[in-house]
Amino acid sequence: GSYSIRAIYLGNQIGVVTFVINEIEGPNIVTTSIIGTLNIEKEEYFISKNGTTIVEIYGNVMGYEEDTTIIFIIKKPDGTAKDLAAKGERTGDFKTRITIKDDWTSGTYEISGSYEDKPLGNGSFVVNNLESS
Repeated sequence: GSYSIRAIYLGNQIGVVTFVINEIEGPNIVTTSIIGTLNIEKEEYFISKNGTTIVEIYGNVMGYEEDTTIIFIIKKPDGTAKDLAAKGERTGDFKTRITIKDDWTSGTYEISGSYEDKPLGNGSFVVNNLESS
């Protein structure tokens, strides 16, 4: 089939490459479809007693249809998960925020995004709760 790779840096498109694969020989190949980008503003966040801070998640969905929901799953250090939904702009760019409070456990939080049941990407960030450390 035909494929396109779009390079984006800081929200600006810097290039597009297209190519065609006519035939694949060999065993079944398992691939993961990534249909955009998912970025997290920082790798580590510090929170003090009674404090809050904001985690910004942003990126782009290729072929985004306006008013369609983008789903994020946040996996906490204790293994539990929480869903978050956002909508993008006409261009496919999206931005959403998570407010971290002082009751968040220290550790690594993993985020995965999807659009129309297709993987959008993964990321993670570390929370250091200064009160519990």
